[in-house]
Amino acid sequence: MATEDAASFMPLSFTKQAHGHLLVGACSPDKDLFVLLVTAQNKDRLSLWKTVEGSKVWEVDVCQEVPMRERVTAIAWAPDGMRLVLAHQPPRLSVHSVQDGARLTTVQLSINSSSWLTGVWWLKNTHVQGPSIWRREDITPGSALSTLQSLPLLDYFPDYSRPQSESFAFGSHNTPAQSDNVPTHITQWPCLGDTLRLASIASSDFNIGDDADPEDGGRDTDLNDQDEDPIRDSLVVASDSAGSLHLYLDGSFPVGHLDLQASSGGACRILGLSAPPAPATGTVPLLAVHALHRRRGTNAIPQHIRTDLLAVKATREMVRASSVARDLIWYALRVIKSMREIWLGRGPGDEGSHVLGRKFTKLIEERMRAHSKQVPHPVYELSSLLLTGKASDGLIDILSSPQQPVNLSRWEVTMTDALVRIRDYTERRVTPACQRLIVVMQEVRGWSQLPHVFGAFSISESHIVHAIAETRRAIELCAFLASTVRDELEGFKHFVSWLKTEMSNVVAEQPPPYIYRHDPLVVSEYLQRSLESSFIDPFFDSMWRPSSPIAVKTENDKTAHSRSDPRPVVPHISPSDIRAPEPSRNLDMVLVQARQAIKQLQEAKGTWQPVETTLVKLGHQRPTVESLDRNLVALLGSIAGHCQACFAEMATAPTTTARIAPLHLENDIDAGGTMVEPDSEAIVLCDRVKTAELEDSCATLYSAVLLPGLRKLCFLRTTYTTGSDEKTAKNELSGTILDCAIDSPESTPVELMAVEFFDDEVVAIVYRPEEADSLYLALADYASASYAALPSSTGLSRESAARQLAQALPSTSLSISGTRKLRCSAGMRDAAVRTAGAGVFGADVEDFDQCKSVVQLAVNGRVGRRVVCVYQRDTGELETFDMEGTEDDEDDEAMGDE
Repeated sequence: MATEDAASFMPLSFTKQAHGHLLVGACSPDKDLFVLLVTAQNKDRLSLWKTVEGSKVWEVDVCQEVPMRERVTAIAWAPDGMRLVLAHQPPRLSVHSVQDGARLTTVQLSINSSSWLTGVWWLKNTHVQGPSIWRREDITPGSALSTLQSLPLLDYFPDYSRPQSESFAFGSHNTPAQSDNVPTHITQWPCLGDTLRLASIASSDFNIGDDADPEDGGRDTDLNDQDEDPIRDSLVVASDSAGSLHLYLDGSFPVGHLDLQASSGGACRILGLSAPPAPATGTVPLLAVHALHRRRGTNAIPQHIRTDLLAVKATREMVRASSVARDLIWYALRVIKSMREIWLGRGPGDEGSHVLGRKFTKLIEERMRAHSKQVPHPVYELSSLLLTGKASDGLIDILSSPQQPVNLSRWEVTMTDALVRIRDYTERRVTPACQRLIVVMQEVRGWSQLPHVFGAFSISESHIVHAIAETRRAIELCAFLASTVRDELEGFKHFVSWLKTEMSNVVAEQPPPYIYRHDPLVVSEYLQRSLESSFIDPFFDSMWRPSSPIAVKTENDKTAHSRSDPRPVVPHISPSDIRAPEPSRNLDMVLVQARQAIKQLQEAKGTWQPVETTLVKLGHQRPTVESLDRNLVALLGSIAGHCQACFAEMATAPTTTARIAPLHLENDIDAGGTMVEPDSEAIVLCDRVKTAELEDSCATLYSAVLLPGLRKLCFLRTTYTTGSDEKTAKNELSGTILDCAIDSPESTPVELMAVEFFDDEVVAIVYRPEEADSLYLALADYASASYAALPSSTGLSRESAARQLAQALPSTSLSISGTRKLRCSAGMRDAAVRTAGAGVFGADVEDFDQCKSVVQLAVNGRVGRRVVCVYQRDTGELETFDMEGTEDDEDDEAMGDE
């Protein structure tokens, strides 16, 4: 046989890797790299390989640490070739770096539990960069982002919600993010991957360089002049088995989902998707979808989805505002959490700094019980020592003990460090973050007054108003906290100075003249207010309640609730509201309030209460600062909830306003008039969008359809317009039919094992000659074949079109331009081509594994990098080929080496 002696392509590498699978699109579009998935213990691992050497660069875990089975179902490369997006089952998306496989972003999908992700595409943008002197990342002068860019960077604070890569080598793995510790509002907040610089927050790798201005907070003055992000305005689209598309701008910002079942009138599964960018904007406002519909086949004419809002500048401003607001509030929440851990501790075994004074008083109680049977009162004993200079036996025992049960130096260092850090974190981090959040939210509130620009985003003004009011309240409480910490730090210093003096006087035989290095009034106030329970506790303790029985009315609830309620309370009163002078009341108002009080006293028969308490309950006594709810943890959580709800509703505007063209596919009928399942007679293998030599308003799509029963291969060509006018859109459909046989004098029949479009001219195929075990790799021409026109009805399926061509046109053999025998040949006689199109209506992801081909192809037809990777699942053999090289080139290189 002629094909057995052919060796047209130069082999690059050969290796074995068991339990692997090579997904479509595994080859890098612009590098000599490809990725391979390896299954071990019901988990998939991602590995990067070099096509030339066939060596593994790195291998990382990409599945979560959960006991359930997890699979990677699809893969796509970013437009810049430096990132990968993986579709997982259970449904989620993850973006990984090509440098070391580190997970950059993880996106959880909320879909039906019985559905799973079937495909993912990272659609390229065509954004045209302007002159560098005009390039400012499209930040409008005078906007909130422009204001933030002029502010000093906030100090970096670790973000435990992001995974961290532990090494940069083979076998490295990522430290998983602590998702359990991240609030739900943050995990469900729509945001971009990395916008710390836009939010004026320093990143982990920030250093003040030679070109940084120290007076500008270390900000690099040339940051705005850097090249634009290569994935900006790109779009990640993930499809699930329920016929829905999930869209993510720039690969991470969710803009909603599109349900195609309603427009197509039944269950469907997306098999192909393309997006010709709009020439004017460079974004992706048009999606062309091909889906397999139950008993109706795959639509030959693409179903168009217009997401015009993605091409509007207002969308980019909304996306940035949401991301910046999320970074600011999440930054403040992390700092508050750290402050809470410093003061209250992290849990059992770590009680924080606030218990040190309580431990000291508890020690005094134990010593006093040993010397007296009276009930001990540590604060009274210390106060008595402060005022009279006389100490009880138990107190003298502690102050004069040579073993020093109280490590005063350690107590002083720990408490001082805790108070200083809380003060600095409050003034330098939390307060500036809240101030910048107000700038952003006030701009969003202004957008709500511009319906002609932002009307489609459904901005919730009520959420914005509550968020701004609560953020201002948080700024006031931060100032209150900083003042409280200063007072407590000052009181603690005087207390420690006094305690050291008393300890030295107790052990001295003749006490020296008493020298006051402390203020007795400050020490007395510290003993009464801060030694056992601090005024700082209510800022972090979510279950704190003041002892006064004042009833409080919330803004959302007209009924008063008692503060004995153990639930966390969000502060609804600002310190400035308490400090404000009471409104002037005349004699008539006082008499009316008095009559109301007397009336309520008369109604409350049989329950005597002092008049003062009743007047307090009636609200005639204003609350004091000490009785004020000031839980910053709960307040910031409420701010995050309002902001997240507002931006989550705005983020879905591009999909809620999208226009999905209706699709009316006819039932698939065979020549005998019998309704058939589409994948029983024809299998849609792959498709490719041709972009060369076409006008900006048109696109050409090629698709390959295999007819196994007829042993024929059909190529369909669809040309469609992509202009904005749907009424003038034109679609042209044509096709050609080829026999599954090699164009040679013998016309050898073959069985196709795998087919993949290589470039705009040829397809890469793996075939097995009839009655043989050998496998061959070849390139077959499809562009120069004679295409016959077909009726461009939207109701025609690809399967029906392929059968019509097989009946109406004479077929020719495959035109092979080169072939190469593969090493593996055993055990292939009973194998058949299987793709994701077969059995796609299964209800479980197990059907996906069964649909994978025995022979898998990954290609890169780019000029200068024309390579093909072939993986055989049964044997685990992996081969790579240079499709431009030949066997003679390999021999010449070997002779040159000699």
